[in-house]
Amino acid sequence: MEIRNMTPILSRGFLRIVIAMRWQLTFLVCVVPLAPCWPTSSFLLDDHAQGQCPSVELVQRKAYSRHNKGKANLYYDQVLKNTMDTSYTGEIFVGGQKLQAVLDTGSYELLVFSKDCKTCGAAGEQGYDKSRSSTFVEGRLAQLLTFGSGSTFCQDAIENLRIGPLQVNQQPIWEVLEADMDILESSDFQAILGLGPVGTVKLQAEMDERRVAALKKQLEVWGAKMPKRILREVRSQEMADRELANLYDSVPGNLKVRFLSVCLGQAHGSQGHLIWNDQDPTSRHESFTRLQVIGQVAWSLTLQNVRLVSRDGIARSIACSKGCAAILDSGTSLISAPDSAIDEMSNYLVGIGASCYHLQDLPSLEFELGGVKHTLPAETYMGFVLGYVKASWKSAFRQPEFTKVLDCEMLLMSTGDTRSDQGPVWIIGMPFFRHYYVTFDYGEHPSAANDKRSIWTAPVDHKCRPKNPPPSRGIGLLSEDASTHSDASIFGARRLDASKLHLPRWMANRTSSRFAL
Repeated sequence: MEIRNMTPILSRGFLRIVIAMRWQLTFLVCVVPLAPCWPTSSFLLDDHAQGQCPSVELVQRKAYSRHNKGKANLYYDQVLKNTMDTSYTGEIFVGGQKLQAVLDTGSYELLVFSKDCKTCGAAGEQGYDKSRSSTFVEGRLAQLLTFGSGSTFCQDAIENLRIGPLQVNQQPIWEVLEADMDILESSDFQAILGLGPVGTVKLQAEMDERRVAALKKQLEVWGAKMPKRILREVRSQEMADRELANLYDSVPGNLKVRFLSVCLGQAHGSQGHLIWNDQDPTSRHESFTRLQVIGQVAWSLTLQNVRLVSRDGIARSIACSKGCAAILDSGTSLISAPDSAIDEMSNYLVGIGASCYHLQDLPSLEFELGGVKHTLPAETYMGFVLGYVKASWKSAFRQPEFTKVLDCEMLLMSTGDTRSDQGPVWIIGMPFFRHYYVTFDYGEHPSAANDKRSIWTAPVDHKCRPKNPPPSRGIGLLSEDASTHSDASIFGARRLDASKLHLPRWMANRTSSRFAL
């Protein structure tokens, strides 16, 4: 879930502010405005870091091999533990230590919360202890990573990784040494394993290099002389970007995964599944549909014609008649939508007297995702919310209270005015994975950033078994005896603790400016 603004690193106006501030390092290295929500900065550990960047001493460390040799290409159905229907975790071993990890298609690297982190709450107390490992190798890169739930300060390292029968020796990891995330206080996870497209971090590092080069060239055009201290920091940034571009920290990439699938059980509290090296969807007997991924850095798709459709087939248009973009994010608890879409839905549902006690009578949510019609039942957007939205992220992300509809609430989070070249941005989280078996196709050569990637979907029953939709009705429209309406009536409305919700990284620093997908 890490996307930076694709505009030049500094505008002329902002550069003047930097000069006026006497070239404060925090502006150049840490506070360069970035779109949601790439690492706020990446840099070599240096004793010149100041301000918001943690001050640490530069130490020459032992070089390590980046040629990972691991067991790969093995089919593995990893069972995911369900925590209150707001998060799912899978078991991994880092340096021989068992950790629970959030398996997240919206991020890219492997973060492990360190026992040395005094601000990581339960995640740190039960976290990774490098003093117990004989295979830990410290790196010399650091970066600030921002999530929807807060931010972390990380340092890179090399460690052995095992996931069931799958293994990577010398896997780059990011050890979290400081954090500002309320959700960690009572966390049931100690790691976040990114499953985003391979090559994204390398692509962004190369873009950063070009931005720094463009800045230096612009200064030459203006005849401005860069102070030696700032020049030293720019060179450090360039070195950091080069190292980051060659870090090869993608776990799916190092395991040479082509097909990875996610499906979450529909029953309240039921487990989920993440299938490594799954079958090629074209070879399965179930009917999978291919969706073309757009952009280069996220599992993003086109989204069109979002509507509510009643049982008698009457449709109410909600949003995206002119097109939107959607990001499939297995690490986000709910669906996130633009404010205008949330307002339109709530007005309609209030008007028809929607109730969580009669979900089977409520309209389904339909839309074209990647040009293909998909349908979700009412339980994906209506339910009971317990507890309170944390004040920290409610304020930071301008998140209003969940919209009440009679005796329950709409389970939608706001993406504000965030836009892409495809239009307003939606984040499609866990509810979608409860009703569709989703296979992420990394491409024939997943290590190459420009490979064409795709997503395959098939509707599932309540036990995550893909099934064939009736040929005449298409994907997402199931037969009446297995319809999305009957799913809602079987399990009823969910009860979610608002304080436990996992938010998408894209919610941090939301903006009306465009960002690339």
